Amino acid sequence: MDLVDPNEREFKDTVWGIMEEAGKPNLSDHFPLLKMLDLQGIRRRNTLYSGKMFEVLDRLIDQRLKQRQEHGCSISTESKDTLDTLLNIIQEKSVEFDTKHIKHLLADLFIAGNDTTSITMEWAMAELLHNPKVVFGWEERI
Repeated sequence: MDLVDPNEREFKDTVWGIMEEAGKPNLSDHFPLLKMLDLQGIRRRNTLYSGKMFEVLDRLIDQRLKQRQEHGCSISTESKDTLDTLLNIIQEKSVEFDTKHIKHLLADLFIAGNDTTSITMEWAMAELLHNPKVVFGWEERI
């Protein structure tokens, strides 16, 4: 997947939207009785984002399967990436695993990778704001 490609921009925007929603304060977290009402619309937006993400991942998986058929091989002997490896596992039928599992696994990997980076940056910036001497020390070194 080429995230610079305009066709994949939808996926990038969807992951970003999920990250924004996850970072918003949610009244339901503090007042569980409000959970059923979804007053802020967070659950509704997350459902929409999840649906979009799974549509993009479906297209990606279908595209890769179609490429395999065009090249006349159902199982790739040379795994190029995680998706190829997972598709090989499905086609070998060595475990109970299907494309639904792959979609969810890929979604988890993308969100976890983005979440870790953004949270690390957020904490680093917060610490720098609390310790201005460290910032000045960096300026001198640079």
